[in-house]
Amino acid sequence: MEIPLSGDKPAEHEKPIEANVSNNDASHPVLSVKIGPQANVASVQYQYWPDITYAGSNDGNWQDLVPKEPGHQSGIWETVVDTAGKAPGSYRIQLRVTNQLGELWDEAVPFEIPAQLNASTNTSRISWEFKLDASVQAGIVIAGENTESPVAIVGQLDGTVTALEVSDKKAKPKWTYRTQGAIVGTPALSSDGSRVFIGSTDHRIYAMDTSTGNLLWSYSGSQPILSSPQWLDDSHDGKPSLFVVIGRTLLKLDAATGAVLWTADIHGFFAGRPEIVDQTVFVASGDGKVSALDIRSGMLLWQKTLSIQANPYRTLLYSPWYCNPTALPDKQSVLFTTVSKAYALNAATGNTVWTLNGGYMYAGHSVFMAEPEPTLVLPDEWGTATAVNPINGSKRWTSKTKQRIFHTAPIFCKGIIYLTSVNGLMTGIDGVTGNIVDELQFSRNYVFSSPALLAGQMLIAAGHDGIVRGIRL
Repeated sequence: MEIPLSGDKPAEHEKPIEANVSNNDASHPVLSVKIGPQANVASVQYQYWPDITYAGSNDGNWQDLVPKEPGHQSGIWETVVDTAGKAPGSYRIQLRVTNQLGELWDEAVPFEIPAQLNASTNTSRISWEFKLDASVQAGIVIAGENTESPVAIVGQLDGTVTALEVSDKKAKPKWTYRTQGAIVGTPALSSDGSRVFIGSTDHRIYAMDTSTGNLLWSYSGSQPILSSPQWLDDSHDGKPSLFVVIGRTLLKLDAATGAVLWTADIHGFFAGRPEIVDQTVFVASGDGKVSALDIRSGMLLWQKTLSIQANPYRTLLYSPWYCNPTALPDKQSVLFTTVSKAYALNAATGNTVWTLNGGYMYAGHSVFMAEPEPTLVLPDEWGTATAVNPINGSKRWTSKTKQRIFHTAPIFCKGIIYLTSVNGLMTGIDGVTGNIVDELQFSRNYVFSSPALLAGQMLIAAGHDGIVRGIRL
């Protein structure tokens, strides 16, 4: 079909002159829409911006507005916005005006639900916000957390790395560095927090001083770096090193100089983060396989096929190409994930210890609780968290959040597991019972960035609106 770029727009005369939500009565907020005199209105409707069906279809849950003066198409249309069951925080109301020809005019209206309805003041839990110039998709890391001036390091999709001095009250810029490509993977920190390692789609990995932002070294690879690097201290083979996958190649780099120590072909694309247990590094790949390699030489120790499909594309789709292998607490097993199943494999042999059905690959890392009994919590891409016994994979509880989860790892703090969802919802789940005990809609935009925990009391989170937020827990 052809869409004209000039002339009259569909439902042009039905475009509202003004639309807003009044919070004068916090328990009964009123959506008010002013329609011009030339309008030929059939209906005015609203719904919350449909977030639960991200990457799916939605016919809508539309509610009608009524004319303030019955029988008049122009003038004020209004209704009370239904806030029942909604978490406090920031929302978008989708407003739709339909004319007599069936043409639509859609627009969005910002809307805030106070933290405490009917309270005299808005007890917002967002302590501070800092606006960056570009979207954030990479996970956030914090250097110097136990110092007087911790620094949150944030990679952006325009290639900028920004270091923010953060506290419980504010954030201020400390330094910036500009790469030539998008930053997608989560940076790695040295154990003392003095160095940060960041991959970019400009084919390079950068090592920077976290205090000054000075470049220490960079390594140029053959393909965009979409994976997350992994830092290894000197206790394994005498020198700190860095593991990173570029395309189908796993590299071990000298963390001090960026010199290549060895490379290994893993025969498939990988965009996750390598994992290390003792003398073994674990990766997965888009050919449906997972691999264990010796950290000193890069020699393949074992390999296991998790998924082979009818053609390479389907194999990639159902492979563990995006998973983050995770060492289980006993250090005897490693967890791998695909879009349909989680696999706990013996670290020494690759033999299957247990499996769990579910799409856990796109939802970041699992999180471990040691007390009151060892528990592994895995979020899935549909927004469900499942707690299992890490020894045998038996379920302890499941808990369903209101939004899907992509790329954002959970945070464990004081017995609560905090999940950040794709449309900006933070959900706190009691680690023992699985009950939802906390919710906050902290953003109106997509969130794919894993948050960081500051001093055990604040979540540092960011999203595609480019705003970094300090959220009190």
